[in-house]
Amino acid sequence: NRTIYTLIVRGDINKDGNVSLTDISKLILHYNEVRGFELSGNELKGADMNIDGKVNLVDVSQMIVLYNSI
Repeated sequence: NRTIYTLIVRGDINKDGNVSLTDISKLILHYNEVRGFELSGNELKGADMNIDGKVNLVDVSQMIVLYNSI
């Protein structure tokens, strides 16, 4: 049997290998409940920076800190 794993990189919402302003924008749009920008699945998991099962301002703050440290 083969086991397939999916790697989820915290903060890399658009799955391009980088944490960028695009990822931060997607997170903020999701947080503000903008129609058409709802995250789901692995994108939502990637947005949950502190892995607490919720996407909130703590995650936005942590993503900004991560982006600024790169």
